Amino acid sequence: MTAYGPPVSRTPDTAAMTLAHLAATACVFAALTGAEHTLFTLVHALAAQLPAGPPPLAVVGPVWTPCPPPPQRRPVLHVLYRRIRGRRGPPSSTVRPVAITV
Repeated sequence: MTAYGPPVSRTPDTAAMTLAHLAATACVFAALTGAEHTLFTLVHALAAQLPAGPPPLAVVGPVWTPCPPPPQRRPVLHVLYRRIRGRRGPPSSTVRPVAITV
């Protein structure tokens, strides 16, 4: 004999436990579905009581704005020359522009 009563040496009934879990799941599902429906009804009722938001702003300026032209494709040699003939010296703000001839 134990402190809680006679020892129980039988295995639990798995079918009854499965049915109990299914019933509990169905109850929780029904409660949550009902709560969701109630919450949506409450939100719609509150939204109907609130004043409408501000009207949309008027369009100022052209409705259609042109896209910038696509960038021009430069030949591969331009990229190579840019790396080879990198500008040297002080910043360009202190040097007069000089035309580079090829």
